[in-house]
Amino acid sequence: MPEADDLLSVQAAANRLGVSRWRVWQMIADGTLDVEPRPWHGRLVPGVRVTPEQPVGGGPSRMAQLQEQVERLSHTVRFLAALVTELSQDRIAARQKEDSLPPAPQASPGERVPFGITARPNPMTHPLSALEPVHVPSREEALAPTRSLFTRPTRRTWWQHGIGSRQI
Repeated sequence: MPEADDLLSVQAAANRLGVSRWRVWQMIADGTLDVEPRPWHGRLVPGVRVTPEQPVGGGPSRMAQLQEQVERLSHTVRFLAALVTELSQDRIAARQKEDSLPPAPQASPGERVPFGITARPNPMTHPLSALEPVHVPSREEALAPTRSLFTRPTRRTWWQHGIGSRQI
């Protein structure tokens, strides 16, 4: 019997996992199983590496894992956008409160300003304008450019292949 760390053929991996060869190829495509080329009669064929703790049935597919990750990230982006909007509103309220205070005494032209005190407001802590609310695209809007890459162009039927290629 081969060791747990040996490279197996697709059929041997299917037998060990108790699934079909087709399912083994799916697990390879999903990234659940590792594949390395191995020599066989002068050719390179896929060698499947099956670990003892390998789940039978493969668990969730790679696509399902990626979709779950996209949903978590889109939730995080919505949360961060809400925080930015809330902080912007807090900053506007603080600015309005500052504007209602009497002005701070300014240094006269000949007087030296003490170290650590600036003569003008810091643009990092006192921006000229508040942050605008951020438009957070929906999941569909964010994934639209990527989906367009995976749409297949319409295929022409056998009788349409000659159309457009002939010159009259």
